[in-house]
Amino acid sequence: METFKLETTIAGHEFRGEGPQEVVQAQFQAWLDAVKAITAANPAPVAVPAPVAVEPSNGNGGNGGATRSPVVSGIADEQLRSAFTEDVRNGRKLVTLRFAPQGENRVQTAMILLLFGFKQLAAIDEVPVMTMKDALEQSGFRIDRVDRIAYLPVRQGLVLKGGKKGPGGTYRLTNQGFTRAATDLRQMLEQM
Repeated sequence: METFKLETTIAGHEFRGEGPQEVVQAQFQAWLDAVKAITAANPAPVAVPAPVAVEPSNGNGGNGGATRSPVVSGIADEQLRSAFTEDVRNGRKLVTLRFAPQGENRVQTAMILLLFGFKQLAAIDEVPVMTMKDALEQSGFRIDRVDRIAYLPVRQGLVLKGGKKGPGGTYRLTNQGFTRAATDLRQMLEQM
């Protein structure tokens, strides 16, 4: 079965989808609605280009942990810096939360926010498991295994696990996860 890929950027917001065509198109529509809501709150003339369909993939995509320019989320840089700290530990970038999220599933919310922070501040899409563990612990969460915390966000379609099975590998946000993290971060910033 061929995998359908779709990549586009609108008003600085990037969409990358890969999977069955119907699923990718549904995710694109949800993402487009979220972008419209974000830009409606901060009106600016926006030209919506047609999405560019990329050739079917054999599933070996991804950037292999390579860095790239940060994605714009509609959240000001100073707001991001009030929610996250950046550090370098053992030669690798580490993004941590200044304040822990509250409520139910707070560790899972912290994981999603940290993936968002890595993407926005450090321009890292795919975060290695050990880096995520360090970031969660530095943010105030005691955990034994990241995969146990990641189970719910992965099941909800907010996070993807990449790399090898078992220990190791990487985590990254899906488009829905990115939108959810931006929403959760805005709510957290409003409460501060």
